[in-house]
Order: sequence, then structure tokens, then C-alpha cells
Amino acid sequence: LERAMANEGVEHIRSLENAKKAWDHILDMYDGNIQIQRSKKSIIQRQVNNFLMKDGELPEDMFRRLRALVVDMRDCGFKDCDEDWVKEKFLQALIPYNEHMVMNVQSRADFLDLSPSDVLGVFITMNTMKKSSEDTIARANGMKKASLALQATSQEETSDDDASTY
Repeated sequence: LERAMANEGVEHIRSLENAKKAWDHILDMYDGNIQIQRSKKSIIQRQVNNFLMKDGELPEDMFRRLRALVVDMRDCGFKDCDEDWVKEKFLQALIPYNEHMVMNVQSRADFLDLSPSDVLGVFITMNTMKKSSEDTIARANGMKKASLALQATSQEETSDDDASTY
């Protein structure tokens, strides 16, 4: 065990009588005793229960936070955090911010076959398409307003010309 450990950890086990005692000491030192493990698990459970997308957070940033939380869950012995759970938790966290996109993703015929990364990719694509569409509509509305402004200016000039002939 001493050879497998970093130098700073060796002094903690050097005086122990056998490998079993050394191993138990290492587990206690790094994982904590039962009470500490329960506390860690409880904290992570609260994080899972309260997991939502933060204001101004991008879906990909929230996805990274979720993946980090899943690693912590597995380290604490959670068993129910498979890929389907990640996908559902990701979508659940997005509902308050974009319910329609979540419904569109869940209604896809291939939804059950999508991995969590695939779902993220769909969201990124849909957000990009939405932004592009909004930009196109804004440009079109801007051109209409400019055209109407030109028509109004043209009509004013025409009526000024008509008024000066009288």
C-alpha cells in the first residue's frame, strides 16, 4: 500500500500493523466515517433535488454541472444515476426556461435512443436555429420599418411640392 500512495499519505499508515488496518485507515481518512459519508450523501441529495438551470446559464454549462454532480453521486454510492436519469434530469431542469423545446425533444420518435449528449446537441441546435430565426425576423422588420419611413418621407416631399404649387 505504501508504494501505491503519494508520499504525503504514507506517514499516516506507516505505523499500522497490517494491510487491513492500513486500508481501513485510508478509507476513513479519505472517505470519512459513516457519519461523514451520510452527511455528504445528504448534501448531494439536496443538490440533486434542487438542481435547476441558473439564470443566464447556457444549457451546455448546466449540462457540465449535472455531469459533475453525477460523478459526486456515484462516488457516494448512488445507484440510480444512469444515462437515462441524466437525460431526464437535464430536461427537467430546463422546463422552467424553455418548456416548448423540452416538449419537442421528448416528442421525438428517437427520444429513447438519444444519449444525454445527443439531447444537449439537439438543444444547442434548436437554440441556434431560434436565434437565427429571430435575427432574420428582426432584419425583415427593420427593412419594413425603413421602407415605411422612406415612403412617409417621400409622401411628405410630394405633399410639400403639391402645397407649394397652390
